[in-house]
Amino acid sequence: MLGGRGASLFCTYWLVSCLATGGRREAALAVFERANAYANDLGLLAEQAEPATGELMGNFPHALSHADLVNAARVLAATAAPPATPLRSCGWVHGLRCWTAGVGSKR
Repeated sequence: MLGGRGASLFCTYWLVSCLATGGRREAALAVFERANAYANDLGLLAEQAEPATGELMGNFPHALSHADLVNAARVLAATAAPPATPLRSCGWVHGLRCWTAGVGSKR
């Protein structure tokens, strides 16, 4: 890119959302996985990343990149095909509702 600037990660996650809602979910998943690969060992993202080297650039950590990662994941989940096996509740784990696929009695 001109001017030594990297690719905007939050805009990349906007692209993921647009691709997924536009019916190109497989392409959206590929872009999503590639963007997620730029996270550091703690899972933190910067404002930008240099595609050629993977170097994180700009503000770090960047809240908007993380917020748009979550939103893109939400959009991908919403555009996914329903599971082949219905989900059923398996109760509460660490204060969160747990869901499992399969048949049988509830725990």
